[in-house]
Amino acid sequence: MSVDCGVIMAERKIKVAVIGAKGFPARGGAARSNEEIYRRLIDKCDVTVYAMSTHAHQKDYHGIKQIIIKVPKHHWVFVAWYLFSSAIHALFFGKYDVVHVNHLQAGYIVPVLRIRYAVVLNAHGVLIDKEFKDEKWNPFQNYLFKHSIAMGLRTSSIVVTVSKSGVDVLRPDTKEVVYIPNGVSMQKGCSSTSLDINGKKVDIVFAAARIIPLKGLHDLLEGLRRIEYRGRIRIIGDLSHIGTYQDRIMSISQQLNTEFLGLIIDRDTLFKYIKEGFFFVFPSHCEGMSNMLLEVASLKVPIIASNIVQNTDVFDDTEVLYFNTGDVADLSDKILWALNNYSEMEKKAANAFQKVVNDYNWDQIANAYYRTLQRVLRSC
Repeated sequence: MSVDCGVIMAERKIKVAVIGAKGFPARGGAARSNEEIYRRLIDKCDVTVYAMSTHAHQKDYHGIKQIIIKVPKHHWVFVAWYLFSSAIHALFFGKYDVVHVNHLQAGYIVPVLRIRYAVVLNAHGVLIDKEFKDEKWNPFQNYLFKHSIAMGLRTSSIVVTVSKSGVDVLRPDTKEVVYIPNGVSMQKGCSSTSLDINGKKVDIVFAAARIIPLKGLHDLLEGLRRIEYRGRIRIIGDLSHIGTYQDRIMSISQQLNTEFLGLIIDRDTLFKYIKEGFFFVFPSHCEGMSNMLLEVASLKVPIIASNIVQNTDVFDDTEVLYFNTGDVADLSDKILWALNNYSEMEKKAANAFQKVVNDYNWDQIANAYYRTLQRVLRSC
């Protein structure tokens, strides 16, 4: 590389390009974390975000420059085009010190970027079982993603994973890997809605931006049918990604008092619905590190969650009520326990809230990313 790294760190802001976040204001988990990080680093970094026209329209977002790549719709082929176009633009027209690439599946653009730049590759999700497949994708797509991930891990300057357990999984395949978690912005008036559970309708809330089988909604609905639950279940998120799964969910939910609210982009509205619930159920089969889990904890809403390692890395059983992943009988038993022991659930929620306050503050996390950028430049 031709840059003078010592001069960069001593005399001016670090010039950072961000690829893969798709644009601000954020709509998804990875974009949300990038937005939180770089809005806090605006005095230390000159930030350019490569965005998709389906996700962003502002060329300047709170001092962050956005270069918008035009695509006709949000489809995996056009996402791949957006990533490649961003890399080519950065290579030939950009003047950056480091490029922050989001998502392991975007790894195929890392060798291109490494021709000129140091690259931080951000793993927002790590499959502990390397043979586990995302059911949204067909075998050919999963094959492409597997090789793209390998390319990125081999050639990046450093890999950042939001999952503590991901460090050991990724370390054999890359030069250097560090753990920096996601965070949460504390909300004003974040105590949950005070309701009398006795003799009143009880809301259970489920939310995921992309509702696919990995999110485990079918486990929740089957568990509720098993105990003949008559309260309301609010389901928030986009269910249209896999048609057969959408049909399955609609069939299971017919005997339940289910309210489908769709994908809610506005955070205040989303949090309002979550706070109205007696508890939040998070039955995911696989995650990176869930922003949603942290945000629900920040609202002091009691949580019932699957015991995948990505969840237990964050909260222990004094903070969250865990059930065995994919075990419908165990989930239904835990729901019954939560309904009958709500004061204990509130204690867990208070403990989870304190964990978030102490360990998952965005200011601390943004500083950790800044130190990582500095570290990469020292070694360039």
